[in-house]
Amino acid sequence: MTIKLNQPTALRLEQIRAKGFSDEDILAKLKAEDLTAFQNALGEDVDFTSILDFLRANPDDFEKALTDGYELTFISIFGIKNLLAARYNLVAGRDYPDSDESLEDILLTLDGVAWLKSTLSKNFRVLDLEKSAEPGFAFVAVKHATQINGGVL
Repeated sequence: MTIKLNQPTALRLEQIRAKGFSDEDILAKLKAEDLTAFQNALGEDVDFTSILDFLRANPDDFEKALTDGYELTFISIFGIKNLLAARYNLVAGRDYPDSDESLEDILLTLDGVAWLKSTLSKNFRVLDLEKSAEPGFAFVAVKHATQINGGVL
């Protein structure tokens, strides 16, 4: 069973990971509610309520999300941009064209493509693009499900 995380929880997790914290460190610090290292890395004003609430309510599921991955319950196009920035340091307008409706020409490793496909909620689709990329990489697009398949989610 895939664990489902909401957008704020997943984004905070990926931001913490992007700062170099291991999954073991993340779990230990959150269980102890010791946020000092995360606040130092991300900023004092960053809100950890969502991730702490999820851990308190679902400790086993949180650990499984860390080790086995997760699927988002819902995400917006802006949330996807933030997720790509946190996890892969990809910035809209710099690394791929910026749009408020869909994302095109995102270059990821094949593992990154697999992660994105397994993680995004069902309201978005990751499409492989027929563009040449270096071995081990692929270009993808992210489109809202209503933009493809005749508008059916």
